[in-house]
Amino acid sequence: MIYLILALFGQGLDCISTEYCRSFGGVEANPLMRPIVPHPILFYTIKLMIPVFIYAITKKGSKERKTYLLFTFAVGAFAGIHNFWITL
Repeated sequence: MIYLILALFGQGLDCISTEYCRSFGGVEANPLMRPIVPHPILFYTIKLMIPVFIYAITKKGSKERKTYLLFTFAVGAFAGIHNFWITL
């Protein structure tokens, strides 16, 4: 369960930092997410459902579940830190 919480934290950080960058005139770099970002409820739902989906489709206690969720955390955290960094 801790891996799911970490993954949700990483994705949440990415969502918040994306909104922060957009307030300074930034745009979403991911072309698949670009049309979704202007709709906050849809954007947050999709971003936060990714770890939940991974958690639901992988077997309990499997190395794959931990790996996928940690990777999701790492990507979200990196994107979030990057977004905050470029607005400094």
